[in-house]
Amino acid sequence: MQNDKIFINKSNRIFTVRLMWDIGQPFVCGTLEEVVKYAIQPNNGIEYFAELTGNKFKRVSKKDLKAMLSHSSLTKLGEELFKKY
Repeated sequence: MQNDKIFINKSNRIFTVRLMWDIGQPFVCGTLEEVVKYAIQPNNGIEYFAELTGNKFKRVSKKDLKAMLSHSSLTKLGEELFKKY
């Protein structure tokens, strides 16, 4: 069986998000920008963001997430996210 949606990491950091109230949520991972864009779309809340390090999940605090999204290319995305989170 061929998988056309294989994730190839081109970044040195990988993130994931856990949404609230979404029992059937698929496991998503990617760059911070990709994961934030995914998290903003549904309207059911966000439980947490995490960074994948090795084979562990390290939760990202809101303070750290705000700092990561404060860079010029991600500021608008950060503003949109924190209206919900």
